Amino acid sequence: MGDVFPNGAVSLSFDDGWRCSYEQGLPILDEAQLPSTHYIISGYLDDQQFPRYMNLDHLRDLTARGHEIGCHTASHKRLPTETQRIIEEEILLSRRYLERLVGSVETFSYPYGEYDQRIVAVVKRAGFLGARSVHDGLNDEGVDPFLLKCKAVTLRTTIREVRKWIEAARHRQAWLVLMFHQIDHEGRAPSCTPEMLGAIARYLVDSRIPVVTVRDGLKRLRVK
Repeated sequence: MGDVFPNGAVSLSFDDGWRCSYEQGLPILDEAQLPSTHYIISGYLDDQQFPRYMNLDHLRDLTARGHEIGCHTASHKRLPTETQRIIEEEILLSRRYLERLVGSVETFSYPYGEYDQRIVAVVKRAGFLGARSVHDGLNDEGVDPFLLKCKAVTLRTTIREVRKWIEAARHRQAWLVLMFHQIDHEGRAPSCTPEMLGAIARYLVDSRIPVVTVRDGLKRLRVK
């Protein structure tokens, strides 16, 4: 992947559209001037049943600040268990709704990381540039753009581990996509503390490795 990412690259992706990732994560990213990608469950927006998730104003503000909005379906169903009609509705209607709010939505993240051939086919047919899975690893030359790998950052992840992933991406001239969920102090398994995100942001700035949205990373792959 040397021609695409000669110095390596990192993307910061946040799943589900948690409100705390906006309230506690965004100030850290903006202070460090780091772009990010937020995969939104569109059916949770401005729904009083889901007060812990972002609302429409949050999405518009994210976009205005230069961050990417991606599609994470309408209601976060386990898509492989659903009918073809439901799969298409979850993906296509969610994208259309998000695009009415913030403009172009070009990347997708599979709920729970689950997919099958039907789901990938719908994502491709919808015109997305690509999609992120939860398969562990870096993205080297030849990666399937609709099955991007990632590294999950959770409460168990150490800054030492993240530094190793970043340096591996630089050394291999590969693309590292970091996956986050909540940014808070509540201690749920998939979450990450603001302090950890801050440490990652500082290391990224100090290391000078390119940080790109998932959309921009995929565009570079397609140009190759």
